[in-house]
Amino acid sequence: VRQGTVVTIHLPNCPQVVMAVYATAKLGAVCNMVHPQLTAEGLRSNMEFTESKILITRADFIEKIEADFAQTIISVNLDCQKKEQGNGIYFEALLTPCHECAVFPEPDTLSTACVCYLNSSGTTGMPKTVMLSHSAINEWSRSAEVYFKTHSKAPSELVWLSAVPPFHGMGFAATLHHVISVGSKQVQMTRWNVDDAVRAIKENQINVLAGVPTMYSGLLRHEEFSGSMASLRFCFVSGERTDLQLKKAMIERFDEDVPLLDCYGLTETVACRCVVDIKKYHPE
Repeated sequence: VRQGTVVTIHLPNCPQVVMAVYATAKLGAVCNMVHPQLTAEGLRSNMEFTESKILITRADFIEKIEADFAQTIISVNLDCQKKEQGNGIYFEALLTPCHECAVFPEPDTLSTACVCYLNSSGTTGMPKTVMLSHSAINEWSRSAEVYFKTHSKAPSELVWLSAVPPFHGMGFAATLHHVISVGSKQVQMTRWNVDDAVRAIKENQINVLAGVPTMYSGLLRHEEFSGSMASLRFCFVSGERTDLQLKKAMIERFDEDVPLLDCYGLTETVACRCVVDIKKYHPE
């Protein structure tokens, strides 16, 4: 992997995806973030389009792809109780200290250089690959840091529930990069499940929740997702239009204690460039 190499990361929220993203970025390479449930056919098409020859994916996915799928395949075993399957380089092996490994020089990477490809359908329904720079991702994080400080919350003291997949603008910029860069804590959800989310919020004293409207719709059907969750302070919603009924349901459930923050922004602008407190601007 060298400066400009495109590394396809086909993983859900997990510790390995964080390590893979920062290792790729440090080398001046490009993270090609794809949906963790993308099929083998869709993944092949995407990798051909982005000219990516390196794939980091789940160990149980390797058996579904052909030998010539990628030049290098790195597999991640997400189930510690399950025996690893398929061929390829095991991610865990890369974490083992190796004194014979080559030492790569620090790349002369410009802040305007591309650090990731986010694959999003946007609002048109047509798949698109968006190129984002180091400075764009960092600017989003700095803006979020200012927002929390403005609301008298030190970012490093917040605990996030990372439920939005890392291929999503909010997932990559907020629950992955921002959380790490400001020293916040996070609880990662590999797969979305309402019961698991409610349990995680209560057990881990989650302060910040970021999700898409369908996630909040599911949570609102759970009777324990309510104002009794004293730790919850910020709820960000993005990804698609938030309908009025969902907004009213959140306000009724949490009143003024937990504002529903409606976020909007094109993926090309690292998503969520505008944040609106729905109760404040739409009191009705």
